[in-house]
Amino acid sequence: MPASRTITCLFLALLLGLSSGPAMAEGEPRIAVLELKGKLPRGQLSVMSDKVRAGVLSALAGTDYVVMSRENMAMLIRDMGLDCESAQGECEVETGRNIGAAYVVSGSVEDMGGLLLCTIKIHDTKRGALKAAGDARGKVVMDLVDQLPPTAARLTAQAFGKAIPVGQAPAPVVHQGPAQARFQGSFGTGGGLDVEAKLKEQQCARESEQGGQQARGARMVEAVERVQGEARRAWQSRASELELCTKLKRDQRSGCISAVEQWLSGARSMTVRLPAGVETVQTACGARQPAYQAEVKVVSAIDLPVAEALLSRLKAGDFSLGSRPGLGSGITRAQLAHLDRFWAACEGGSVDACVEVGLPFMYGGSGLKDSGRAARIFRKVCDGGGARGCIRLGDLYNKGEGVSQSYSEAARRFQEGCDAGHGNGCHKLAALYSSGQGVRLSSSRASELYRRAVSLSRSRCESDDASECTSYGYLFDQGKGLTKSDSRANALYRKGCDLGSLHACNNLGIAHQYGQGVSISMTTARKYYQKACDMGYQAACTKLR
Repeated sequence: MPASRTITCLFLALLLGLSSGPAMAEGEPRIAVLELKGKLPRGQLSVMSDKVRAGVLSALAGTDYVVMSRENMAMLIRDMGLDCESAQGECEVETGRNIGAAYVVSGSVEDMGGLLLCTIKIHDTKRGALKAAGDARGKVVMDLVDQLPPTAARLTAQAFGKAIPVGQAPAPVVHQGPAQARFQGSFGTGGGLDVEAKLKEQQCARESEQGGQQARGARMVEAVERVQGEARRAWQSRASELELCTKLKRDQRSGCISAVEQWLSGARSMTVRLPAGVETVQTACGARQPAYQAEVKVVSAIDLPVAEALLSRLKAGDFSLGSRPGLGSGITRAQLAHLDRFWAACEGGSVDACVEVGLPFMYGGSGLKDSGRAARIFRKVCDGGGARGCIRLGDLYNKGEGVSQSYSEAARRFQEGCDAGHGNGCHKLAALYSSGQGVRLSSSRASELYRRAVSLSRSRCESDDASECTSYGYLFDQGKGLTKSDSRANALYRKGCDLGSLHACNNLGIAHQYGQGVSISMTTARKYYQKACDMGYQAACTKLR
C-alpha cells in the first residue's frame, strides 16, 4: 500500500477507534458486510450487497455472531462525520475494526468481457488476516444475484471452520439500534424468483412472434404482387389484339374467345403458397426463430373485370343500330353529323361510341328522341361490360323513359357503374340513398358514396373523360362531397364541353345565362346552348328559341 494511502487508513482507524470501545465491550462478535464496489448502477450493487448479507446470515443462523445491518453501520459512520464510501474505501479491515466488527466481508463486481464476476473476501479485523475468498459468476445481473447467497454462505462456513449447509433459508437482517435490540424471527426465503429474467424472456418471445409475423406477411405480399404482375403482363401482351376482335363478325371470334377464356381460367383463382418454416428475428435476448405453418392465399388478377367484360362483348351477337335517322322532323344537319361521327364505330363494337349514339335518342327532340332505342343501346353496352351504358340505363329507369320506371333497377345499374370505378354512377346512387328511393334511406351511405364519387371523377377527368369531368363539376356545383364552388364547377364543365359532353355544354350555357360563377352573357350562353343542341340535347335547343 502506498505511503499516503497507509497514512489515510491509519488516520481513519484512529478516528473510528475513538468510538469503538463501547461496542466491543459487549463481547458479541460482530460481522460487517460492506457495500459491494463496481461500475454497475448503485441500485443493483445495493441489491447484490443484500444478497451477500443474506448468505452470511444463513450460514451463521443459530450462532452468537451478529451481522450488522446497513443502517447500523451507516449510523455509526455518520456519527463520526464521514460518509460510507469514504469510510470503506480500500481500508475495509480498519473500517470493520473501528466500528466494532470482529470480521468484515467486502467485495467488488467487474465485467470480464461479457461475464460478470463478483469477488468476495472475509477478513479477521483483529489480525488483519484473510479468512476466506471466492467468487460468483453470471452472464447477466440476475444470474449473479442468484449465485451470491450460496457463495457468501459457503465462504462464511469456510471462514469459521463450520460445516454449515449451503442454501438453507437466510436468517432475517438484524436491525440494531443504540440499545442493540435483535429480532429472532423468520420471514421466509428471499430471492431466487428470477422475475426480471422471466419478464425479459417473455418480452423477447413477444418481439420474436411479432417480428416473425411481419416477416411472413411481407413474404406473402411480395408473392402476391409477383403473381399479379405475371398475370397483368400476360393480359396486356394480348389485350390490344383481343379488343380488335370485337370488330369481327360473330362467327369469326372463336379464337379470340378461347384466348380470353384461357387467360381467365388462371386469373380468376390464383393460388399463392407460402411454405412452412422459421423466421430469424433479433431480440434483446439474442436471435430467436419462431416456426410457422404453411399459408395459402387465393387472389384474382387485377385485370379480371376488364377481361370478363371483353368476353361478354365477344360472345354477344352482332350489334346493329338499325336504320339511321334522316333529315326532317326537326333533326338538324349538325345533329346527324354528330350521329355519323359515332355510328360506324358503335356497330364495330366500341362501347363508348355506342353511348354517344344513344344520348341523342335519349335527349333529342320529336324527330330524334327514341327512348326505347336508347334503352336497347344502353342495355347492350351494359351487358357487354360498358359501365357508362349501365349508368345511362339507370337514368332511363329513374325517369321511366323507354322502360318501366323502377328506382330499385336504377339503383342496381348505378351500383354497377360505381363498382366499375365511375364517379358518375356513385353520385347518382348517392342521390337515391339521400331520398330513400329504391334503396334504404341512409345519409351516411350517401355521404360515403359522394366522397367516392369525388375521388373517382377527379381521377377520370384528369384522364380526359368528358362524362366524368361533367360529373366532377356537378359535385362542385351542388356541394356534394366537397365545398360548393361555382367557379370550380364552371372550369370542369368547360373541360367536359370541350371533350364533347352535351350536359357540360348545357350547364355552361345556364351559368352564363344566370351569372352563376361568371358574368351574365347571353351571347356566351347561346354559344354553349348551340353546342349542346348540335349534339342532340333538345333542352338546349329549346333555350335558343
